[in-house]
Order: sequence, then C-alpha cells, then structure tokens
Amino acid sequence: MSGSSSVSSSPIAMLALSAALGIILGMIEAKSSKERLILSPGALDTYVARVNHSPIRQLDYQRALSLLASGKRGELNDQDRELVLQRLIQEELLVQYASDTELLRTNQKLRAAVLQSVLAGLNIESLSTATATDSDISSGLEEYLTQLRNSADIQWIAIQ
Repeated sequence: MSGSSSVSSSPIAMLALSAALGIILGMIEAKSSKERLILSPGALDTYVARVNHSPIRQLDYQRALSLLASGKRGELNDQDRELVLQRLIQEELLVQYASDTELLRTNQKLRAAVLQSVLAGLNIESLSTATATDSDISSGLEEYLTQLRNSADIQWIAIQ
C-alpha cells in the first residue's frame, strides 16, 4: 500500500517542484529587469517543442537556459540544453496530467501550493518596481483579482 502512495505522490511532488521553479524564474525576471535576455527576432512567437499540441515557447526555453547558466561555472553544452528541454517537456506533461485529472480541484495541498506560487509571482512582479509599497502590492492584487472576476463567467447558485 505504501508503494502506491509514493507513486501517486510523485506527480504531486513534481508539480510542487514546478511551482517552486516558477517562483525562482519570477524572482530572476524581477531581478534582471535591467539585464534582459537577448532573444532572436520572433522568439516570443516561436516554440522549441510541442507537447500534445501545447507549445513550449522559445522565450521559456531561453529563460530556463539562463537560469541554468547562472548557476553553472562553465559554458552551457548540448547536454545542458537537452536537459533543459527535457525538464520543460516533463513540466508540461505534469501540468497536462494535473489538468486532465483535475488534481487542482481534488488535492487541497497541491491547490494551496499552486495558489501560493501564483500569489508569490504576483508579489514578485509588484516588487520589481523600485517604489512598490505593501499597500501598492495589496491594491495591485485586488485590481488583478477584479480583472479576473470581470472576465470570468461566474454563476451563483442558491444555497439553502
């Protein structure tokens, strides 16, 4: 029985790891706002791979390479590039698995981890402006949530 629990928790652990990677990438993006990645023309519109018809964008690949390069002493080699692409593919497969199996709806720990990651990303985005205060961050989050609510199809059902 413990074997099946470790197998079922593996995708959850990978999703949590992906959420942490998202936070790290957000921090790097905020920190390096002055040191932008040098991308080839059209990199925002191009992709390096497709996973079940979902593209992995060139921009995301370049950011992941930049993250790896910042922690490595030497130049990136072909094996490093292959590893980064494989990780992005694995991440996309896990995201698709979570979406297809509705893990975010059924697993409260995973849902909490993803929500924390999204909120941390929004805070990092707000902190990237030099003069951001706590009230600016709070009002920015409220404004963002208002935009989400306005664009969502929300239907209230009477609860008795």
